[in-house]
Amino acid sequence: MKKILGKITLVLTLFSSINATELSMHIDKPKANAYEQINLWYEIDGYDGRLPKDLLPMIEGVDRAVEVERNGTKRIYHYALFAAKSFTLPKVKLGDISTKEVNITINPIKVQDIVDSIESYKQKSIGKIAMEWLLYVVVFALGFLLAKRRMRD
Repeated sequence: MKKILGKITLVLTLFSSINATELSMHIDKPKANAYEQINLWYEIDGYDGRLPKDLLPMIEGVDRAVEVERNGTKRIYHYALFAAKSFTLPKVKLGDISTKEVNITINPIKVQDIVDSIESYKQKSIGKIAMEWLLYVVVFALGFLLAKRRMRD
C-alpha cells in the first residue's frame, strides 16, 4: 500500500505467463462515507484478445459510472462507485490473470445528519403569511411607481 497526497492507492499488477499482458487495479480509498465517490480504475496493457466494454460485474447496492479510455494496446476502465453499505469488489478475470477481491468499507450516515428538525417545518400563522404577501405587494408597487416616475423625467 502506498500513501499519496492523503489518499490510499492500492496497486495490483499481474503478468500473464503466456503473453505480456499486464492488468493493474487502482483504488483511491478503500474506506468512504455513504454515497461518497470511490474512484477505481483497471489498466490493461498488451492484451491481444477482444476486451469487453465493461470489466467489473454489477454489484448489488452499488451505483456506478464507467468510462473507457483507449490508447493503442492499452485500455483504462475508469469507475466511479457510490454505495450506502460496505461491499466487496469481485475478482476481475482476463484470460489466465485476475485481480484480487477487495473489501470496501462504507461508514453509514446517521439519520440526524440528513433530516431537518421538525421545528423547520412548523406551519406559519395566517397573519404572518398575510404580512409577507403585503410586503411583496408594497415593494412591487414602489418599484413600479419609481420606474414610471423616472420615465417621465
